[in-house]
Amino acid sequence: MNKKKWTITLSAILLVLLSVAGYFAIAAEYGTQEDPLVTLSYVNNVLSPQVMQKLQQELDAKAGEVSAEIDTKVKAASDEIDKKIAEYQAAAASGTLSEEMINSIADAVIAKMQAEKDDEETAKAPVWELVTLKKGQQINFRLGCEFVLRIGEATCVSSGTTGPISLSDATVIGPGKNYVTNHLYLVTIDTGRGLKAVSDTVKVLVCGDYTIQ
Repeated sequence: MNKKKWTITLSAILLVLLSVAGYFAIAAEYGTQEDPLVTLSYVNNVLSPQVMQKLQQELDAKAGEVSAEIDTKVKAASDEIDKKIAEYQAAAASGTLSEEMINSIADAVIAKMQAEKDDEETAKAPVWELVTLKKGQQINFRLGCEFVLRIGEATCVSSGTTGPISLSDATVIGPGKNYVTNHLYLVTIDTGRGLKAVSDTVKVLVCGDYTIQ
């Protein structure tokens, strides 16, 4: 079970908790023990069992998705849920369920959802790699690849009449021509576009798929 799956599972459990708090909050707003509009017996004998049954169903469904390696985490989460349920029942019975208690759960759910979003954005972020070539070695780029010649001298390798586009000055380099150091190049054709090291050591920053020969 990876971190992301555990995060999603915990978020679902927190959302169930938020629903539980909502049920009890509604009940609390419709009267007190001394002057009930919704009777305490209804909360204890009807509403609470229904909510507990729904919570148990949600927990059973989620527990089936969790692998053995995080059983201890599920146990800790279940203990915390039991504690919160007891607090909500006591608060609802006395008519003192606080808005702060509900907001604390909502904040926890939002934080978990934001963490998932941040993880997804990080995974999608482009990755740059520093590639070192010796004299005579050649790097072949795939479509969409970006690269910057940082150190050394290198020439354009192309199976056609044109090579990659320099995004630094909007020019197209031709085969056999020298790449300009620190220019950002973009490969717009899937095959036959590359860079060949001329000096003893060449260093290239690459973002995208490539092969070396």
